[in-house]
Amino acid sequence: MIKMKEKEKCDLLNGLRQKIADENNIDFHIEKCTFEGEWLGTCPKCEAEL
Repeated sequence: MIKMKEKEKCDLLNGLRQKIADENNIDFHIEKCTFEGEWLGTCPKCEAEL
């Protein structure tokens, strides 16, 4: 398993979501994550975008 910092994980997931949207002609725009706390998994903003 690869260890990632929280922001790295958010950036990776946002990139994947955008790529899927682009490939399927879905209008999807991601706002930059500004969450500063600690979390398990992904930040609340990324969870909401799911």
